[in-house]
Amino acid sequence: MERTLLDPSHPRCSCRRRWRTAIRRFSRSLTDAATYDSRGLIHLKMGQFDTAIDDYNSALRSEPKLASALYGRGLAKLKNGDVAGSKADISAAKTIQAEDR
Repeated sequence: MERTLLDPSHPRCSCRRRWRTAIRRFSRSLTDAATYDSRGLIHLKMGQFDTAIDDYNSALRSEPKLASALYGRGLAKLKNGDVAGSKADISAAKTIQAEDR
């Protein structure tokens, strides 16, 4: 299948440029869990799973019950082949979400 410029895996995809710009901006202001969580999401979308996990770990060190970081880390672990770790993180995120309701 031919990749188009809208396909995130295409090297000239405009969304990839926007994501790189966002990563640079987030990197300048890494002071809280939410910023690490946001940058982790961008790395996840770019397919940079190890880097996403690192950012989610940083977010969780500051805020251990940040459900979005647990869920994102779970997705990144799944993409890296860590099924057990993925299930644990996603389950923990769901539990936290349920407690917050």
